[in-house]
Amino acid sequence: MSAGVEALRVPRQVSGARPVGKLFGIAAAAVAVTAFAIPALTGSYWTYVFTYFLVYAMIGLSLVLLTGYVGQISLMGATLVGLGAFTSAAVEVHWGWPFWAAALSAGLITLPFSLLIGFPALRLRGLYLAIATLAFAKLIEELVFKGWPWLTGGFSGMQVHRPHMLIPFESDARYFWLVLGVFCAVLAFTYNFSRSRVGRAMRATRENELAAQAMGINIVKYKMLAFFLSGVVAGLAGALQIHLSKAGSFEAYRFYLSFLIFVMVVIGGVRSMWGALLGGVFLILQTELLRGVEFLTRFTDIAFGVGLIWVVLSNPEGLAGYLRDQWAWVKEKPRWRALVAVAFVAFDIGTMWLLVHFGGQKGAG
Repeated sequence: MSAGVEALRVPRQVSGARPVGKLFGIAAAAVAVTAFAIPALTGSYWTYVFTYFLVYAMIGLSLVLLTGYVGQISLMGATLVGLGAFTSAAVEVHWGWPFWAAALSAGLITLPFSLLIGFPALRLRGLYLAIATLAFAKLIEELVFKGWPWLTGGFSGMQVHRPHMLIPFESDARYFWLVLGVFCAVLAFTYNFSRSRVGRAMRATRENELAAQAMGINIVKYKMLAFFLSGVVAGLAGALQIHLSKAGSFEAYRFYLSFLIFVMVVIGGVRSMWGALLGGVFLILQTELLRGVEFLTRFTDIAFGVGLIWVVLSNPEGLAGYLRDQWAWVKEKPRWRALVAVAFVAFDIGTMWLLVHFGGQKGAG
């Protein structure tokens, strides 16, 4: 290039680049405010509930990595979560490992099981794959959960303590901060992974396997990688979950939990990592808020069923797709932006009041 010729600059609007630094700055500030606001405003009960939401959202992310990226339907999410939970508890109780090592082992223990499931599943898809994963889940439940009492504690289950790493995380507030930090790390990994070359290859495999193979994509490698990553995230979530409740039994990791996780992600939006968060919000808030009012308790399952029917009939991309479409509509009509902003603020204030109100009632009870 000659000295007098100015380098070609591609406008941001044309190149597709986004101010990710500013976006991550806003996200970090929101996370910091949330980390201090929730334990301070909602009390111990709702801090515990929000910690459970983070765990469920992490389990949802594990399913997004598998179903959302490569289109592999799995109904054994609860089994992988249980493997991670019992492994972390067993190495702590029997061998005295620290929490960080137990959590790492919880993620790694899922790798051989993912390999065992992944290779036979490569020739299956859709409903047949779902049935195969359900059969594997039942097999692991009978042979491992019930056959290895030293790992699961048998019918009495396993009991653990909250971790102690430099400082104790025994209180609900401190453990919430720990789980929030791990969740943010997993979310950041998922976000960057989805924008990488490997993530794009996985999505191409999901859309059309024959076309992906024609472009030189090794679909076997990417499917196995999706099984591995999904298992690691699920196992890590299991370690956080059993330390949150301080106890666990294999009765808690049966098929119903796998079904609940799958439906949660479908309602949130299985093809978007934000769908895991929205599905977790829907599951936790509708359950806990309806449970806070005695005569509405019976409607918790009804609300869950109505949400699933709404997704199937009107918006296959779930809450994430619905909100994306609504935001696009708002951007086309700027005069509605102020009204939408006021509505969101009112919703946030009303939700926080409900959390404080019912959280105080339950804490007092």
